[in-house]
Amino acid sequence: MTDASALSCTSYSHYLARAAAARPALAAQIAAWAAAPLSRAQLDARLTALLAVPQGAPAPTEDALKRALRQLRAEAFGAVAERDLRGLADVAEVTGAMTDLA
Repeated sequence: MTDASALSCTSYSHYLARAAAARPALAAQIAAWAAAPLSRAQLDARLTALLAVPQGAPAPTEDALKRALRQLRAEAFGAVAERDLRGLADVAEVTGAMTDLA
């Protein structure tokens, strides 16, 4: 697992620092995603994984969808912020990723 203090984004963003402190696995997800530009396919796949329900189970509830979207947002914001702060992402990549997330 990645230590949140190793991430630049948690030093510059109170939101990401609090989120990483509350959910230690978030730092590892941010670090993994920050290794390369974030794609729409990654966002789609992650949302699908967050909403995965066992075969035959009812569809996710509205609360489950909201929770999954909040988690996806934190992971995507963190990865894009990390790449931007490390000088690995240009403006087009950052705005493209945020557009894809929206």
